[in-house]
Amino acid sequence: MRSFLLYLLLFPLSLLSQEVKIVHPTEVGQNDYFELKYIVENDDVTDIQLPRLNDFTILSGPNLSTSSSIMMSGTNVKKSCTTTYTYILEPKTLGTFKIPSAILMIAGKQVTAKSVAIKVVEGNNTAQRASNRSQQTPIRNI
Repeated sequence: MRSFLLYLLLFPLSLLSQEVKIVHPTEVGQNDYFELKYIVENDDVTDIQLPRLNDFTILSGPNLSTSSSIMMSGTNVKKSCTTTYTYILEPKTLGTFKIPSAILMIAGKQVTAKSVAIKVVEGNNTAQRASNRSQQTPIRNI
């Protein structure tokens, strides 16, 4: 009984800590294209609205992918699902640019993701991007 009451008290807190990750490179070459991903775990995502991107051309997107898994250990069952929206973007010019906040509908609520900055440098930056991992930006729904 105690554990059930504790669960009822903590369950709403888990809803408040919904996390959205944004995966993006921090630097790209002017002649490169790159992926911008919005990732939501363990919640129902129904829509995404990307802001106007004046400094980038959208080559593809939003491309939606979902995955789910169930882990069973004795009487314990753990479900996990991930929803990813991917855009493929190409820079138009050199400079450091801000990609404004995207808006996602998660579990019937509007969640605003933070903006991200990407530096566009001369030439092709593919080799450097391979050595520099993409940056992940966690965002919390409060």
